[in-house]
Amino acid sequence: MTRDLYRPEIDGLRAIAVISVLLSHTFPSILPGGFVGVDIFFVISGFLITQLIFKDLQEKSFSIWLFYQRRIRRIFPALCAVLMTCLVFGWVILTPAEYELFGTHLAASAGFVPNIIFWREAGYFDKEAITKPLLHLWSLGVEEQFYLVWPIVLLLGYKLCSQNLARLLGVCLLLCLGSLALSVSIMFSSPVTDFYSPLTRFWELGIGGCLALSISLNSQNCLKPTTNLPTNTINLLGLGSLMMAFWIINDQRVFPGLWALLPCIGTALIIFATNNRGSTQGIGIQQLLSSKVLVSLGLISYPLYLWHWPLLSFARILEGQAISVTSRLVIIALSLVLAWLTYQFLEKPIRRKGSKKVAIVLLLLILFLLAMGIVLRKQDGFKNRNLGLMQADPTTMVVGEHRKMMMRACHISDQIPADLDCFEDVRDPVRYAILGDSKAEALFYGLTTVSSAQGRWLLIDGIHPPALNSVSQNAYLAKSQQAYSIIEKSPTIQVVAITSSLRGIFQIDKLKGFIQSQGNSEEEFKVYSALISRLEASGKKVIFVIDNPTFPDPTSCISGGLTSSQILNTVLSRQANPNCQYSYTEYLQGTKLYRDWVNRLQQVHPQLTVFDTAPILCNINENHCGTYEKNQFLYSYSDHISDYAAKKIGVILTPIVDNLVKTP
Repeated sequence: MTRDLYRPEIDGLRAIAVISVLLSHTFPSILPGGFVGVDIFFVISGFLITQLIFKDLQEKSFSIWLFYQRRIRRIFPALCAVLMTCLVFGWVILTPAEYELFGTHLAASAGFVPNIIFWREAGYFDKEAITKPLLHLWSLGVEEQFYLVWPIVLLLGYKLCSQNLARLLGVCLLLCLGSLALSVSIMFSSPVTDFYSPLTRFWELGIGGCLALSISLNSQNCLKPTTNLPTNTINLLGLGSLMMAFWIINDQRVFPGLWALLPCIGTALIIFATNNRGSTQGIGIQQLLSSKVLVSLGLISYPLYLWHWPLLSFARILEGQAISVTSRLVIIALSLVLAWLTYQFLEKPIRRKGSKKVAIVLLLLILFLLAMGIVLRKQDGFKNRNLGLMQADPTTMVVGEHRKMMMRACHISDQIPADLDCFEDVRDPVRYAILGDSKAEALFYGLTTVSSAQGRWLLIDGIHPPALNSVSQNAYLAKSQQAYSIIEKSPTIQVVAITSSLRGIFQIDKLKGFIQSQGNSEEEFKVYSALISRLEASGKKVIFVIDNPTFPDPTSCISGGLTSSQILNTVLSRQANPNCQYSYTEYLQGTKLYRDWVNRLQQVHPQLTVFDTAPILCNINENHCGTYEKNQFLYSYSDHISDYAAKKIGVILTPIVDNLVKTP
């Protein structure tokens, strides 16, 4: 930013933006909508960069290469420092699977496409957001993708509209409206796409750009208010919009869409109202934003934003549970210190030099980090590290590791809806079917591994017992109905195992899986009972598999160190979430309603075989249930069992199933 274009109040706005983000991530109850600080950053960035580009265009000094040199010197120093630090800490703290995933995020961040990667990852199997140290860089990806296009739009528009530059503003406004319209059109149908896609975010940076163009083009100041009332009103409207955004918007609302107009329009109004530095109108707001404290925070806002999230993420990984208040306060203080050091000793010196060589070195450094991310992926997160120093081998936290070798498309796949998974053992004869939700898939791999020649397994997952009446039948249940009907009529399938999550029947505590309320269990009882009746009437032997004990995500249950250094393993040792173990007695008490529910099913259907996984996964003799045993993890992700646990269950269940077929 050249000195004649510098506006301290914009640094004040940056300070408000970064403070809001910091509070949102550390103390969300204080400022629930603080994450809209990112949207404030977008508008500010669009305004400042467009102002610089347009000034250069008017002076006939604009160069694409010089523009990107400036961007490199502005963005790369702090980014490289943070990425390099995360790379080192990841080696010490992260398990191979976590480090491998981090490698993907590192390469994406260095390539400025992290938003695209996080967009693709979002869904059922996605990890908890706080355990992704580079998740916050999605916004940097959107911003840099915008600046791949925007300078070209301005350059071409300036040349084509040189006789009437107001048309350039019109074109830019149309582009912004198109982007906003796209965001609004998919905000409910595809909220993840709306959040991460550059196409649905471009309008936010474009608002700032259009504001810069309108101010630059209006040499007669006709767009600026001429009385005290309009300026003050505009300022109040801007501040009011920001305050509403901070307090009304929260993570339960679909965002961005129309809600993003609040922080974006609010920011644009304040920038517009404080533009005339020589005027006394709105001077109070301008003085507030230009205060020394806010300007100082604004100057370090970029490195502060970069540092705070990895610190929070690694702290969450180390603590294995929600970060304590003390830790969060320490992280805020440490973020401020690191941001100041980065600004003083890295960003400022590099910006002062402003040489082409510095830009090239920084470019090579970011390419090195990109390559390191790819190496982490190729090397599977470096499995040869000191995993033996942990309480169990984290590489056993896996499900379906050899799935490609052990299964094929099922023989009835042409009859199954295309969007349902249907697989079976590569060996014949396939006589058993396991049906249900994702819990069925997790168990399938273990059953397949230890199955006997008497019968092999078929899997259809992602289904639920169909509703009892057509009024309650949605598209999902209709597909489930079709799948169950096909199995019901199949002459080769003799045994059907029904496997479903406890959380799909009762409302549970997500940490321990203990029942909090009846939920929809009575209605579920009716549909499960009806399904069992149908299957038994068709001559099938039916097994109901009681769901496994529930714990926090197994990555929260890791404890110990990953290095050969005793000091590092002490300072950066991972702590297991205290909810990663409980007594067997406590488990039985916490799931009593579920077990009573299953007993009622068995009373209604005397031929039903009930199989309980808990005695296999828990140590009954020691009255203990946990997430690992004998250096092996029993869980893979979320509340799903690992291949080791599934095989352990399969060893017990296989002879029971085989005997059912032998029984007349």
